Amino acid sequence: MTIPSISALPTPVSSPTIPYSQAFQSPNDPIPLLDLYRLPHRPDPFAAHAIFIARSFSLPEILPRAFYDLARSPSLAPNASIQASQKSDAEMNRDIQQLSHIDHFVAVGVQKLLLAAWDRCHQLLQVDRCSEQCTLQRHQAPGIVSSAKHKFPVDPMIGMNYLLLEVDWASQGYCHDAQRVVRDRLEGERERIWEAVRAQVAPTMGHR
Repeated sequence: MTIPSISALPTPVSSPTIPYSQAFQSPNDPIPLLDLYRLPHRPDPFAAHAIFIARSFSLPEILPRAFYDLARSPSLAPNASIQASQKSDAEMNRDIQQLSHIDHFVAVGVQKLLLAAWDRCHQLLQVDRCSEQCTLQRHQAPGIVSSAKHKFPVDPMIGMNYLLLEVDWASQGYCHDAQRVVRDRLEGERERIWEAVRAQVAPTMGHR
């Protein structure tokens, strides 16, 4: 694969929502604000190559998004239900082989972080005494969490988008106040996960 020249490289990508191909082909376009509702379901198949480029050309702001994509890609998560189809497994594995031992270690660390984030989700959906008007002492839906985790095993941020956008919480017995609590918790947790990914990558952002 041809590495773009340094003059063709864009302002670094810090958002997890912008494709690398768009960033490399449209260097003058402004980077969109971080919008975790617009996270792409498919991990970018050029994640490992983007890490290689970031290291080669001192573009550390690319790294959090690239490691996030690599951690949830079939190359590191063969049991993931979401597949990146634009590249063959052989091509993706060849890109990964270019990475340093440090970058392999960081990618595995990010993946462990993503997997562990699901453990908190059951608690986020449990709402006790949401209001004086509510007749239920507790709202909970453990089956919904299991379903989301099954769909997105290594991608809790996409899983939380599924919970936020696709689940009919009223049919699960959640009153209006309980739904608001769950929405605020899920949005906050999703942001916490992204910041945790950035923190995991940060110590190596000066590494080349």
